[in-house]
Amino acid sequence: MINFVLDCETELIAPGRVVPRLVCVSVQIINADNSEPHGAPLLFDAGEGFPAFLRAVLPRLGWLVGHNVAFDCAVICRAWPSLAYLVWGLYDEG
Repeated sequence: MINFVLDCETELIAPGRVVPRLVCVSVQIINADNSEPHGAPLLFDAGEGFPAFLRAVLPRLGWLVGHNVAFDCAVICRAWPSLAYLVWGLYDEG
């Protein structure tokens, strides 16, 4: 099992824009016991291969970890609507 640490950076939040556009996503994969990172942190801009990366890693997850995961998941769904089924699947799994 692994922990998938996620953080999205966005444009500014404003009235009527509670889910702003994605600027970049940073990711770190860590052993479930939090002892060892799996490689260096990764950084994806809004146009890069984060969807393919997430589809490859998600089935092996232990926990999705972040400071504001609900917001980050909403930003990911806005940036890549095709990933919404993965995000809702995570919610369904608790």
